[in-house]
This record gives sequence, C-alpha cells and structure tokens, in this order.
Amino acid sequence: MNTKFTTVSAYIADDFSKLVTVRVDENEREERKTYRLKSISEKTLLQKRLSGVPGFLAKINGMYYYTEVPSDFKLPSKFMGESHCCSPDKGICRNFIPISSADGGCDKVLDSCVTFQLRHGFKRRAAIINSHRLEKYPWITRGYETFNIPGNVNAFLVAECARAKLVTTYVPLRLL
Repeated sequence: MNTKFTTVSAYIADDFSKLVTVRVDENEREERKTYRLKSISEKTLLQKRLSGVPGFLAKINGMYYYTEVPSDFKLPSKFMGESHCCSPDKGICRNFIPISSADGGCDKVLDSCVTFQLRHGFKRRAAIINSHRLEKYPWITRGYETFNIPGNVNAFLVAECARAKLVTTYVPLRLL
C-alpha cells in the first residue's frame, strides 16, 4: 500500500548545495527528503529538459542549480515562504500582459507551457524550446521550476523579477 504524502515545506540550503522537502502523510508522520543541487549550464539544462527525467531548477542571481526529483515531486504553493511575484497577493504587475516584452508586456506570460504546445502539434524539442523556462528570461533574478513531472503538475514560481512594476489598481495597457 502506497502512503500518500503532502509536501508542507521546502527550502534550499544557504550554500545552495541541497534542496530539502518536508512531507506529511494522513497520520501526520513526517518525512524529510534531501536532494543534492548542482550548478548547471543552460546547455546542459536543455539536455535535462529534453531527457524527460523529472527535475527541479532554482535560478538565483543568474546561477542555475538543478537536481533530479521523483515523478510525484511537488513544490508547496509558497516555496521557501515566497509567493509568485506575479500573484495578486503582491499586487498586479503592470507588465502582466501576453504580448512581447519589447511591446510592454511579458514574454513569460506570452509563452505557453510545454503541455499546451504538445497538445497543439509541436514536436517535443520545439515545444520545450518555445515554452516558458527560467533560463529564457534574464530579468527573473530568483525563481524555481519543476519540469517533466507527469500529469502536467510542473511548477513555475517567479520570486524576484527585475522588470516587475507592481500596482494595486490595474489599468490595462492600451493596445493599438
């Protein structure tokens, strides 16, 4: 019988050497898992994405840290106590528009996820290259992502964005 666990917290060590998750089951038994993080280049990262193996990626100050994870891996909604930079609880980003960044929107919002592209006929390699990925957006200075998780439960959390212009009242950009 498989015990069902829920991830309740996760964090990265101060030296970026490991990812630690804490999960509990229905009997409130706690399970801690540690995953070794390694620095990774963008080229090697693309190969990892194409491999189909589930992975976790942290982007911190322009550096990428990667580890393989099990296929049932899930990040808690507030990873390391941080919520998504684009979420309403922080305010609405003025650039949160699905048009190119050059035209005042956000390429991350414009790009779709891998699953969407696969459903619309893209080959796997093209879908991965064209989808949103942390390494595509230099203005994301801190973020976390899971990929190749079965059942489309991949996570994409932008914790810090150099382009974010948060406002409490959103006035849409006028499109010509």
